Amino acid sequence: MLKLIITSILFVMTKLSFSQLSLVTIPDSLSKDLTYYSPNYRVKTKATFRGTQKIEQPFDSLDYGEGSLLSPLRPWETKDLNNLERKVLILWDSIQEWECFEIMTSPKGKNKFTPAKYVPVYRDGAEINGNEVKKVGYKGMPVYILNNTDSNFLVSFPKFGMRIFQEAKDKQGQWRRIEESYSLPKDVRSDGYHRVIRPGQYILATVFKYKGDYQTQLRLCLETRGQKLYSQPFSGSINYSQFGN
Repeated sequence: MLKLIITSILFVMTKLSFSQLSLVTIPDSLSKDLTYYSPNYRVKTKATFRGTQKIEQPFDSLDYGEGSLLSPLRPWETKDLNNLERKVLILWDSIQEWECFEIMTSPKGKNKFTPAKYVPVYRDGAEINGNEVKKVGYKGMPVYILNNTDSNFLVSFPKFGMRIFQEAKDKQGQWRRIEESYSLPKDVRSDGYHRVIRPGQYILATVFKYKGDYQTQLRLCLETRGQKLYSQPFSGSINYSQFGN
């Protein structure tokens, strides 16, 4: 039955050129009246981990599981890691939207906010919050990391977000990254959190929906355990300055 479901999904993806796929219906209340993100610099990635789900299950059964999903693997859970399948599908959902946040900071007393370099936000070795840090919501796009194999698949990621980066084609037709990693404090492990995706399950995440002066093709890149896995391309627009130098 599982193989039939996944085969049907792949058939639909082929017919729709990978552009109109939703594995779960996201409530309208989460897709607020938001604006596109239109930065003129390379953004620190904000690929928010939303939880795991089994194909054909409703949104309200999404499993975030703070105590289990975002915790380091215990020693007895690592014995079979080398035998895990390493094939997944990275799928993007152009139909639905979900709020995606940019984190902004301001020098103390200045009330002039710019995008944060660190997550969490630190100054002089201490985490800061309150009036010096705020979140700004922009349009976000759901992303599904689907395990279409018969074996478990392990995804590792930092505590404050998944390593899903957006890339775009420049004027020479070359794929270039338009997002980069957050800088993490020295005491925060860069890949200290893990999630095993079982067959027929997927991780749901969100990434920014950009809009700018340059129409191009984009794709998603998932980095995990030394691998880079890519989605199919999709059409969109960015500001050319997001390529950086």
